[in-house]
Amino acid sequence: MSKQKVFVAAIWITAISAVSKILGLVRESCLAAYYGANSATDAFKVAYSLPDVFFFIISAAIAQTFIPVYSGILAEGNALKTKKFLNNLYTIIIILSGALILMGSLLSPWLVRLIAPGLSEATLATAAKLAVIIIPAALFQVLSNLTAGVLQSHNRFIAPALMWYPYNMMVIAGMVLLHQKGLEILAVANVVGFAGMLAIQIPSMIREGFTYRPVIDLKDENIKKMWIMVIPVIVGTSFNQLYVIINRVLASGLNPGSISALDYASRISSLVYSIFILSLATVIYPALSRLSEDHGEFMRLLGRALRIALMAVLPMAAMFIVLRIPIVELLYQRGRFDAQDTLITSTVLAGLALGMCGIAFCELLNRAFYALKDTRTPMINGICVIIMNIIMNIILVHYMGILGIALGSSIAATFSAVMLLLRLRKKMGNIQGKWITNGFIKLLIASGFTAITVFWTEKLLVHTLHLTGSTLKLGVNITLASGTGAIIYLGIIFFLGMEELDDAIAFIGTRLPKTIKFRRISTQTRGA
Repeated sequence: MSKQKVFVAAIWITAISAVSKILGLVRESCLAAYYGANSATDAFKVAYSLPDVFFFIISAAIAQTFIPVYSGILAEGNALKTKKFLNNLYTIIIILSGALILMGSLLSPWLVRLIAPGLSEATLATAAKLAVIIIPAALFQVLSNLTAGVLQSHNRFIAPALMWYPYNMMVIAGMVLLHQKGLEILAVANVVGFAGMLAIQIPSMIREGFTYRPVIDLKDENIKKMWIMVIPVIVGTSFNQLYVIINRVLASGLNPGSISALDYASRISSLVYSIFILSLATVIYPALSRLSEDHGEFMRLLGRALRIALMAVLPMAAMFIVLRIPIVELLYQRGRFDAQDTLITSTVLAGLALGMCGIAFCELLNRAFYALKDTRTPMINGICVIIMNIIMNIILVHYMGILGIALGSSIAATFSAVMLLLRLRKKMGNIQGKWITNGFIKLLIASGFTAITVFWTEKLLVHTLHLTGSTLKLGVNITLASGTGAIIYLGIIFFLGMEELDDAIAFIGTRLPKTIKFRRISTQTRGA
């Protein structure tokens, strides 16, 4: 797949992901409206996080190590060997996940207490009951992630991108139609939704000729190769999940609803990551794996991806900070979610927005190391950063409350990205650092002007047209303010000659007059 096709595919997946994330926001908005931000939602969030925390370790390990190994098997062109490897891996994962699900269900009262010890006994009991219902969803979560990796290795990106659609629709339907039945129905809807994530990918697997036949061969060389690579990923991801647990522990000791506020804000701040960065990382990861021996092309592709990530993330971070209150009001403030909940959630959102660039870079750089079959560097970096993050959060939460958790996370993410860049430079030599820095400076300037434009536009709309209060007015306010900011942003980066605009323009089929030329940054100027 050529570089142009890589980024066109990324744009397609971004479009699909954008609609999926809109559904995700509708889902969270329904949750806030029907259940609010209180001890009951804290119980659900804790129960929901159990498979997310513990099974995410397996999912992440599979996702990050499977594609490089599988790409090597595909390159051999042996269809029988490929099918045997997949059947073997699926069987091992089903057995391992089943055992962990059984353990998690039996230990749920202790696990919820571990994650959120500051909650009341009644809330912990509710969380444990909900966890028993939700934990089996982890099997579908792990299998759907593995299936997505298989399809992506075959350059099939649409079905994996669509997998969150059935999940969101099932959960939304459950809340809208049956919310009066309590949180148990919501838990069941989540399990059905996760099953839908796997089901929607099965037709594409069938078209690739895959049929499942149980096989167990622990001596398979490729399974051993994955296991060697997977151990550092498991260790590193375990520390990441420890960080999640520590954050929930800290939040559980604050006012009731703090866990929910942290989660609601995280959902918003992760929008850009989920829509743009994860889509980009998903597409370039197989390409990077295939280019692992060609360092020049590898770094050109990665450098382009990093600049595109900056182009997407910086202006959105600025908008989230400036429009934090109207955004939270629009998405959540209705029903049992009141103005005080909005104030707390919007404060957390501003703190998390500061770390969006760091998170984006970490995602892409970790994929780069995994593509090079180096899982040790991300592991060591992750452990050091998580330890620093935990210490910072414990200190900051004492002085700043829940905002301290958000700020600590953002600072740690930025530090992690810098350390990964330094390690990659040591490993690869030329990482096009000057070119990336040049782009960062330009985009930072453009984002600064965007933030100022959005701030004054929003103020003008509120004071002159009184666009605040109702959902419609808030929607118009945010749309006009952010739209004005987007126009300013695109105008500035066009003027500054950001070549990444070419990919977007080529995708939508725009044909500019021949007299209009983009300024180019000469590849000869791209230094280490």
